[in-house]
Amino acid sequence: SAPDAASSFVGRDHARATLRECLARAHGGRCAVAIVRRPADIGKTRLTEVFVDEAQTSGWHALIGRCRDGEGVPAYWPWIQILRRLLEHPELREEAESLTGCTQMIAGLIPELERTATGADPERRSSAGAESTEQSQFLFYDAVTRVLVRCARRRHIVFVLEDLQWAGAGALRLLEHLLFEAASVGLLLIATVRDQAWERGHPLIRMLSILKQQNACEEIALRGFS
Repeated sequence: SAPDAASSFVGRDHARATLRECLARAHGGRCAVAIVRRPADIGKTRLTEVFVDEAQTSGWHALIGRCRDGEGVPAYWPWIQILRRLLEHPELREEAESLTGCTQMIAGLIPELERTATGADPERRSSAGAESTEQSQFLFYDAVTRVLVRCARRRHIVFVLEDLQWAGAGALRLLEHLLFEAASVGLLLIATVRDQAWERGHPLIRMLSILKQQNACEEIALRGFS
């Protein structure tokens, strides 16, 4: 028979071992974080794919959001992808649908929620329409975080955010909110980021600092093969 993805994957033994350690910590009931740093085109996507396949074989569920560079990319794009995947999951769909009508931002970012969920409370919609922009953003962060935390308590979940250097400021703030609320939840967050010089004040610098402050954070630096 054809070899599976893991058996045909060459190298990166230390990186894979570190990711397995992070997974074990998350299995123990605490949020674990892994930052995979690499130069461009060094193979971080392949590494995360192989590890995610391995985790799923062990009963974990993967939610992957890929940040994109370029014009026209919707705000919160990696989180939109993750919420859409929740809507497709038979066990976790109900949790995602609970976001319907929470804030002004939900319908614009994830119209699938408005089309598929039923029975949204009219008073809830009315109060959402009265929010200021700042309130709407915070309530959006909080509502999404609560859904993700509840999902992680129901199922073992690995969150993967790829190419974090392209995430917008709002997407990074939502990640910060999740880390704050999920410290005692057994989930694993893997963030991949390209190594390069960042200008002073870039929001990613602050986000990386927050990630590294987590009690169970491992930084994995990938380099080219000899």
